[in-house]
Amino acid sequence: MNIKHSNTKKLIVLLIICIAMTFILSELFIITHAAHDCIGEHCYVCAQIHTLENLLKQLSIVGIIIMAGFFKSLTSFVFISRNKSYVNMTPIILKVRMNN
Repeated sequence: MNIKHSNTKKLIVLLIICIAMTFILSELFIITHAAHDCIGEHCYVCAQIHTLENLLKQLSIVGIIIMAGFFKSLTSFVFISRNKSYVNMTPIILKVRMNN
């Protein structure tokens, strides 16, 4: 069980590093090639810059969604851990009599 958990952690860290490197290298490419000698309508560098800008925009949106989900789960975990007695309170445990 610990081996699978360890491998999962390693894969997650590797994925985070890959995404971070994608951001960094894409930005470096855009910065270094922003003032290139454009050949016109079918410029490959311009097409690549446009593709990288779209990729960064999409990754940013996905990152925001993932961070929002992470913070939501984190806050719900903190709320549940603080109020353990609240989570375990049910009408059956409290022996509430529900007459109609």
